[in-house]
Amino acid sequence: MAVPQLMPKSQFDAIIFSLYAVAVLTTLLRLYCRRFVLGALGADDALITCAIIMGAATAALYHKKLEDLYIFFPTFVNNPAKFKDPRSIMPFIRGGLRLSFLQNLVYVIELGFIKLAILAFYHRIAVAKRHQYTLYMTGSLIIGFTLAFMFAKIFQGVPVRASWDVSVPLRGTRIDVEKLDIANSGFQTAIDFILLVLPLSVVVKLNTNRKAKAGLVVLFSLGIFSFAATIVRLSLSIKYKGTKDVIKNLRLQPTYSAWTQSELNVAIVCANMPALWTLAKWLLQGRSMTKPSEAGYDRYPSGRTPPRGNASGGSQDDFGQRGAMMNAVTGGQRTSYNEKPDGITYKTEVSMDVNETAERYGNHHVV
Repeated sequence: MAVPQLMPKSQFDAIIFSLYAVAVLTTLLRLYCRRFVLGALGADDALITCAIIMGAATAALYHKKLEDLYIFFPTFVNNPAKFKDPRSIMPFIRGGLRLSFLQNLVYVIELGFIKLAILAFYHRIAVAKRHQYTLYMTGSLIIGFTLAFMFAKIFQGVPVRASWDVSVPLRGTRIDVEKLDIANSGFQTAIDFILLVLPLSVVVKLNTNRKAKAGLVVLFSLGIFSFAATIVRLSLSIKYKGTKDVIKNLRLQPTYSAWTQSELNVAIVCANMPALWTLAKWLLQGRSMTKPSEAGYDRYPSGRTPPRGNASGGSQDDFGQRGAMMNAVTGGQRTSYNEKPDGITYKTEVSMDVNETAERYGNHHVV
């Protein structure tokens, strides 16, 4: 009978740290683009930065847990008689449960920051009130579930220490952690799908040519890679949590952990890609892009400062906060806008080709 093997430790470390390094690099480039190319940072930039900081803690916790597993597993498989006494395996179980306890908390917080950052970006381009209300509802759902999951995870057993120390007497009934984790994975998968389709209705309403719309759809659809990673992680979660075979359970841990890290870091990279596209366009065009502050605004993207020289001749109220943002997109050109009943601001005097639309629309309103 062949001896069960774990994923090579070098392969696991390469996956988690290389993906995190790419996530950090793309985030730094994103912040550079927003600050020095476009002239201002937004709420979505702050949220994605928080996600990167939490990502460092997540990677460190997974690395520590798997490091202990790689030490314990060969002895457990090759010399099981050594662990006939339950007390001999207790330190490993206690340490693993403590790390899992912290991992789940940090994981859900990081994922919450990522999804809220994406929603904050969508809010920049959402013109119709119904789109904005949908974003508010989705954001409230994410925040509410994240807090509920954290509460359930922390108080899965009373006292809290009983969550990782099996020697501590448990008062009352313990929450089924396996079902809780599967429910969390299912919820995150559903939210990822919502985030994938949310911007499509906004893009359809844009008054631009089909090539420009197609380009924006491709840009927004990059999140499908993160969605795919989430699906794989959900299937592994069901497989991993459902097995009662201890050895099989231990063997699945590196693969499950690697896909969890992939889900987080791929989501960050996908969220940063539009900003990298903007940065690439800026470099290819010889750094000639117009900053929002140079387009007639003191500050971006709040839209609270009235544009200098409103082309439509109306007041700030007539122009509208979203109309001001759209005016910044055109680089300060004299452009008029009409407000339709559905709340979408349509451009009526200036049309953009696909490159200018992706560049300028993405520049000012893309993560």
